Amino acid sequence: MAHTNAQRRQRLPVSSSDAGVSNRGGDDHSGLPCSIPLAFLTINSVNTIYRASVNGDTPMVVFIVFVYLAYLLLDYCLTELNRSPPTDRGPRRTALKLVAWVFTTAIGFGFAYHFSQLTGTCMAVAFHALAAATSGVVFYTYFYCDHGDCGRGNGCRVEKIDVKLVFGRAKTASAAAKSAGDLPDAAENV
Repeated sequence: MAHTNAQRRQRLPVSSSDAGVSNRGGDDHSGLPCSIPLAFLTINSVNTIYRASVNGDTPMVVFIVFVYLAYLLLDYCLTELNRSPPTDRGPRRTALKLVAWVFTTAIGFGFAYHFSQLTGTCMAVAFHALAAATSGVVFYTYFYCDHGDCGRGNGCRVEKIDVKLVFGRAKTASAAAKSAGDLPDAAENV
């Protein structure tokens, strides 16, 4: 059966919420994160909060609640950014990029601070440097590379990946070798 190129292409979700489907007037995005990662995050967060509260570790409880809520808001902001056209330079898109950058930076430095308490000075500096580098890359990506003229001399390069599914028979090793040229069979070389 012959398939056209359009039938062979598969659209991969851009964010975790692109997999959802809703019945809101033709909008096929639910606005909620995918349920499986959210379930794992919720179970692990509740478990960590319970264990920290039993041990009297109030800063850990506050940190886990912050990370959980920040993840939900970050996913919402990224979903809304993916929905809006890249050529839109309105205040809403700028505010979404700013909020996404702030939450990414806050989560990164929160983890750096938390883990730096468990290690020595050298590793603490490395964790904070990694958080600062991540924040810089996110800022660069959102505020410098995210323009409609990206890739035209400003140092950013955008590439589109096209996924194609090809259905058909697999070639045998000897047929593949013969089609590649005059390569001798592996059995003849032994």
